[in-house]
Amino acid sequence: MTNFHNNYDNYCPVSHKEYRRGIFYFTKKRVQQKNLRKTVTHQLSRYCENTTLHGLRYVGDSHLTFGERIFWFISFSFAIAFAGYYISNIYEKWKSSPVIISFSPFDAELASIPFPGITICNMNQAKKTEADKIIENGSIFEKKLLNDVCNGNATFNDTDQEISWKSLRDFLVRVGNSCTDLLKNCKWGTREMNCDDIFNNDLTDEGLCCSFNRLPPDKIFRNLKDISILNQTYPSNVYDWHAEKGFKEVVADNSIPRRPLGAGAHLGLSIVLDAQVENYYCSSTRSVGFKVILSNPIETPKMADFGFLISPGFETRVTIVPSVREATASLRDVPIEKRQCYFSNERPLLYYRTYSQKNCINECQSNATLTQCKCVPYYLPTKNETVYCSKIDDDCIIGVKMDVDGDCQCLPPCFHVSYENVLSSTPILPSSEKIVNFLIFLANVGGILGLWLGLSSLSLIEILYFTFLKSVCTYARKKRQSYTQRNCILECQSNHTLKLCNCVPYYLPRDVDIENCGKSDKDCMELAKADMETLQGNGSSCHCLPSCFSIQYSQARSFAQLSKQAVNQDPTITISPDYATTNMAIVHFFFHNSKFTKEIKSQLYGFTEILSNIGGLLSLCLGFSFLSFVEILYFLSLRIMCEIRKPKKPQPIKNEPHLIQYLR
Repeated sequence: MTNFHNNYDNYCPVSHKEYRRGIFYFTKKRVQQKNLRKTVTHQLSRYCENTTLHGLRYVGDSHLTFGERIFWFISFSFAIAFAGYYISNIYEKWKSSPVIISFSPFDAELASIPFPGITICNMNQAKKTEADKIIENGSIFEKKLLNDVCNGNATFNDTDQEISWKSLRDFLVRVGNSCTDLLKNCKWGTREMNCDDIFNNDLTDEGLCCSFNRLPPDKIFRNLKDISILNQTYPSNVYDWHAEKGFKEVVADNSIPRRPLGAGAHLGLSIVLDAQVENYYCSSTRSVGFKVILSNPIETPKMADFGFLISPGFETRVTIVPSVREATASLRDVPIEKRQCYFSNERPLLYYRTYSQKNCINECQSNATLTQCKCVPYYLPTKNETVYCSKIDDDCIIGVKMDVDGDCQCLPPCFHVSYENVLSSTPILPSSEKIVNFLIFLANVGGILGLWLGLSSLSLIEILYFTFLKSVCTYARKKRQSYTQRNCILECQSNHTLKLCNCVPYYLPRDVDIENCGKSDKDCMELAKADMETLQGNGSSCHCLPSCFSIQYSQARSFAQLSKQAVNQDPTITISPDYATTNMAIVHFFFHNSKFTKEIKSQLYGFTEILSNIGGLLSLCLGFSFLSFVEILYFLSLRIMCEIRKPKKPQPIKNEPHLIQYLR
């Protein structure tokens, strides 16, 4: 007996009680899992019976045949696949093109932007009188600098002396053409101005030049170079302008930067330039004359690369075409690599106070040149104690410039203002059009309805077109044949001139009984024209809005040779006609239109748009709504938990016959 118990313990190490407890636990767990599956299945069935999703309730309807339920299951699956396909397209569009650049629906006023900064340089890099003095009595260092400025090939024994900012600055001012040498007469709008009051001497990559309407250096740079020798003067009212800030405050008329007075040559800047051809020693090009560049008032102009030429002996008209781009506040939510622009506080610069793409490139080029060439060109921003490059460093400077052009990561600012004097064509025709994302989405929904339901709106469109739209378009076309913005302005000018001068010029529209203006009325006519076109408040006094459909032809620059007879009759030119036609140029800078179209950079698809599009597709295909989503969560979570935790009712005891154990 003892051996039997020992063997039994070896084969059955678990006691009977433990064995029964394990069997009970395993059975209970299986029962719980079975009950959970049963509960989930039951809730799914109830969800299918009560759901608001179209078609799904028929899948769970036990009263339908198996074939009918399969049909509705396949239909519902196709609807899900269809919605999923178009949702994926919307998502891909959102990821690939999150930003759109569109035209503003409202024309902007010229007063909302500054008049461009204008920099003018004489192509003569060194005055002959000063160059002759240096060649005869100058030091080796001065001769070396003169050779560098004139791109000469002479060599000097004493080349160890480093070029300091002070020595280079003083030399450029000495041999260069100052504003007093360059400018002979200036006119801002209808007012004769002292050129020294509105122009300042400035140092650029072309040497000593003259600048108009640029902000003071302390508003552009963080670390200022000593340029006191330039004798720059600015009005007491200086507005700290940049493109993102704009003109948000009331700015005085005599403040810097100046704002445009209006459109037309009579409301622009007119200047008389003197090339002093006989005093040429070396030119920056193969010709004589002037280089001019239009720039943002906060940017450093790069005259050598982007300046255009003005020839002496000609009168030139330069039409200014502003290019303005702004951004919406929602664009900040788009990653920089997607929107491809910086807001003003996202990319601080070391040397410049305000970010712009050109300022960023200048700073990048300065840092790269200092690293590779151990010097910096004088016209680039840098620290005051930096060594400045000479002609022997030209190859290194050019190499760095070629290398860094694409490596600076200088994206354009999200807000910027630029000025062009050369127009370029584009296949996009500007038009006044209201852009609403909902209409685009409505067109997509219309296509979906046509595909799934056979619904077409062509019949309705035909009825509306022939009943209403055709008549309206015919009337509008007839009306447009008579109205244009230019005709409106001419008529307004005619009425204004008649009111002030009691006459109308022959070239303006008028009634036949109105008297023509003569030569004695010239001053009155100019005053009437200036008074009419000067911007006041939201626009000129004519209220001549542009027509909704228009085609305009713009020119870049036009010029004509100076006439000796006209020079004799011009009281502003007091020199001989022969000298004027050889050395002098008359230049007019002006805006062509009193309004302009600006671009707006904004989100193409934000969270609201993509949610609306996806929700619309799900609603169209499945009848899905936010409450449908809540419904799914309810039946898959809360409903199941409530069913599991709900106390079970006690089962009634059934009175069934049972066997009584026989005892003996």
